[in-house]
Amino acid sequence: MSANVRLNWSLPTARTDGAPLPPDAIDFVRVEVKHAEASDWDQVDDFGPETLTALLPDTPSGTWQFRGTVFPVDGPESAPRLAEVVVPLAAAGALPTLEATLEE
Repeated sequence: MSANVRLNWSLPTARTDGAPLPPDAIDFVRVEVKHAEASDWDQVDDFGPETLTALLPDTPSGTWQFRGTVFPVDGPESAPRLAEVVVPLAAAGALPTLEATLEE
């Protein structure tokens, strides 16, 4: 089984020191994904500040972890924000046949 996974995020409005961080001071948001049992992250994409959502179609069953990091035009990137989703495994198919008969 697979499922479409929708990611939504909002942009920070301040830096960690409290200084304002307007949208035009953000270069991009990097979204990465990995299976919960994997150690390496794979990049989904870099999204400009005008994009606040992404669709990952046909995500296979399993536990998936996502992280988003804000990269400003100047200065260091943010700490990553993490999210997780479980795409369920489909149940086994039903028996094609099942019969009950009387035995003598």
